Amino acid sequence: MKNNLLSYVAAKDKKYPFTAPTWIYISIIALFFTSSAAAQSVMDRSLIDRISMAVVQIHTPDGTGSGSLVEGSNLIYTNRHVVEGFYEFEIYGITDPTRPVEPLFVAELLGFSEEYDFAVLRITGDMNGNPVINPHQYIANYSDSGLTPALQKSGLRTIPGRGDQVAIFGYPGIGDNELVFTTGIVSSVMYDTFTESRIPVWYRTNAEMAPGNSGGVATDMNGNIIGIPTYVRSENRTGGRLGSLLSMHVVSEIVDGNLLTNRWENRSSDAIASNSPAPDSDQLDFSVDPAYGSASLAAGFTPDPHRVSVVSGGAVDASYLSSGCVGYAAEGPDYSLQWSGSSSMLRFFFVAENDGDDTSLIINRPDGSWTCNDDAESGSLDPMVTVDSPQEGRYDVWIGSYSEGEYIDGVLHISERDVTPAGQEESDSGSAAALDYSQDPMYGTVALSAGFTPDPNERDMTSGGSVDVSAESLGTGCTGYASSAPDLRLRWSGDTDDLRIFFEPNQPGNDTVLIINTPGGGWVCNDDANSDTLSPMVNLRGYSDGQYDIWIGSYTSGEYISGKLTITELNRVPE
Repeated sequence: MKNNLLSYVAAKDKKYPFTAPTWIYISIIALFFTSSAAAQSVMDRSLIDRISMAVVQIHTPDGTGSGSLVEGSNLIYTNRHVVEGFYEFEIYGITDPTRPVEPLFVAELLGFSEEYDFAVLRITGDMNGNPVINPHQYIANYSDSGLTPALQKSGLRTIPGRGDQVAIFGYPGIGDNELVFTTGIVSSVMYDTFTESRIPVWYRTNAEMAPGNSGGVATDMNGNIIGIPTYVRSENRTGGRLGSLLSMHVVSEIVDGNLLTNRWENRSSDAIASNSPAPDSDQLDFSVDPAYGSASLAAGFTPDPHRVSVVSGGAVDASYLSSGCVGYAAEGPDYSLQWSGSSSMLRFFFVAENDGDDTSLIINRPDGSWTCNDDAESGSLDPMVTVDSPQEGRYDVWIGSYSEGEYIDGVLHISERDVTPAGQEESDSGSAAALDYSQDPMYGTVALSAGFTPDPNERDMTSGGSVDVSAESLGTGCTGYASSAPDLRLRWSGDTDDLRIFFEPNQPGNDTVLIINTPGGGWVCNDDANSDTLSPMVNLRGYSDGQYDIWIGSYTSGEYISGKLTITELNRVPE
C-alpha cells in the first residue's frame, strides 16, 4: 500500500457534485478518564466504544488503509493514496468493541481531489450483495453491546492550536488488523489560502502514526473531528517524527465546492507526475514496509549467506545522511532484518548482476545510527557493510544506485562469515561449477521412515544458487540454478507406496525446480508438478532405502525464492 503521498496541483475541471454530510468516526482504547467539562483531557470510555464502531479498514487489491463512515449517509472519507487506481473495495470494521475486525460492506469510488490527498467512497451493499441504506444502523444491529456508532461533530469555527491534545484512530499495518488508538498534541498548524479564504490546511502532531493509519481520523479529547491522518515525516539523524493531518476545513471546502474527479484516467498529467516522489519522500523512511520483504535471523543461522534478489535505486538522494552516504534509493527500505543472538560479525553486501553497475548500501541500525558504503574494496563497485558485535534488533537496508534514474538487478547477501562481493562473484562464475553431494547440506539432515509422523514433514527454505543445473546433463527436467551444496539431506528407511517431495514458493508465480540425487547415484528432477503450477514435485515410489540429497533450484539465474519444502506419504500436491 502506498503511504506518505501528497499532491499540490491544480484541480481538473471535471468535478463530481454532491452535498457534504456530517462526519462520524472511531477510536478503540482510552487511557484516561474525564477531568473537567471545560478542558477535556481524556475521553470517556463509553464514547470511545461508540466511536470505535465507525472507523473502517479499506481493502484494495494491493493493500489496506483506514477510512471513516459519514453520519447520515452511506459514504466513507479516506485519503486518495489509500484507494488510488481502483474503483471497488471491501470494507472491514468492528460491530462490537470486543470483536475482531470482520468484512462488512462493499464500496465503490465516488470521487477524489487532485489537489489534496482526499477521496470519497460509497457503500453499495453488504458482503452478500444486499443494499445498505444506513451503515451505522447496520453495524448497531449486529452489536451485542447495544451501541450505535457515534462521533460528535466539531464546528469548523473551532481550530486546534499548538499544545492541544489530539487522538489518532486507524488500522496501522503493525497492528495485525486491530483498530489502534494513539494520542499526542498538535505541534503546529499550517495555514494557506483556499478558495479565497485563509484556513488551516495541515495540523502537525507528535501522535504516533504508521502505514495503514492513512485515511483514518484525528479528534480532540471530546471526540470532535480535527482531520484525516495522511502522512508521516521522519528526521533520520535524530529519529524525530511528525504526522500530518489534512484538516476538516479543507475537506469541507472540497466537498461543498464539488471539487472532485471521479475517474483515475481523467487525472491531469501534472497531478500524476506530482505523486512521485511525494513532498515528504526526500528522506529515507524506515516506517514504510520493506519492498522485498524481511527476515528474522539468529546467530549461527543457515544457510549462510542469506540471499534475496533486490533491485537498487529510487528517488531519494542518500547524501543528506553523511559524507559517506551516496546514491539514490527508494523512500522505504528494500529489506528488513530482525537480528538476535551474539556474533562477532554481521556482514551485508550487494552483488550487481552485471559487471560495471555501481551501487551503494545504506543501513539503519537498531540504535538509529546510519552506516553506508559505496565500494567494498579497490576494483569493486559492489558495496559492503560489516557490523562488529552486532546489536540485537532491526536493521533496515536500502540498496542505492550511484547514478540517479538507474535501477540495477542484483542479490543482497547477509552473512556471519568472512565473505566478500568479489568472492561471491568468483563463486557465481566458476568455483561452484557442479552439484556436490559430498558437501554438508545447508538446511541440515532429516531421518524419516515409512509411516512417519507427523506427516507432512515441512520446512522453510530458499531456492537458487550459481550452478547451472542444465549444464550438468543430469537428465529430463534437470534445469535451473542451484547451490553447489545440497539444500537438504533425507535419510530414508522402509517401504512406501507413495513418497512425495515438493516445493511451494511463498509468492505464486515464482518458478522453481527440484533436483534429487538418489541412493543409487542417479538423478531425479522436476520443473512443474503439473500444467497448472510452476511448483515442482518428485514421487519416489519404488526407490530404495538410503540417502537422498535434495536441491531446490530457481528456474531463472540470480533469483532466490523463499518457500516451503514438503515431504509426505499423503496424497498431496503443490497448490
